[in-house]
Amino acid sequence: MIVQVPLHLEDLNDGATLESIHAALTAHYAGQSIVEVVPLATSAAMGRVDAVELAGKDTMKLFVFGSAGGYQVNLVALLDNLGKGASGAAVQNMDLMLSA
Repeated sequence: MIVQVPLHLEDLNDGATLESIHAALTAHYAGQSIVEVVPLATSAAMGRVDAVELAGKDTMKLFVFGSAGGYQVNLVALLDNLGKGASGAAVQNMDLMLSA
């Protein structure tokens, strides 16, 4: 599954940039085993996001796309949500809470 959230930088706090948004996500998810924030250089070099890359895995990749100095940023989350019931979500939430 690919989930996209377009952000208009003018609607965010003053000074929000592609780099500052990426840095905030990287700091927030540092040390997490479930969530990976993909480096900006890697995201910029990609031709596309492969929707089946994480099939059958319990991890998530976060991408931040945009142009330096641009007016918009596109946040993209890549995950596999098939076959995940409430018990799987509970275990993932417990893992996140205990590792924070």
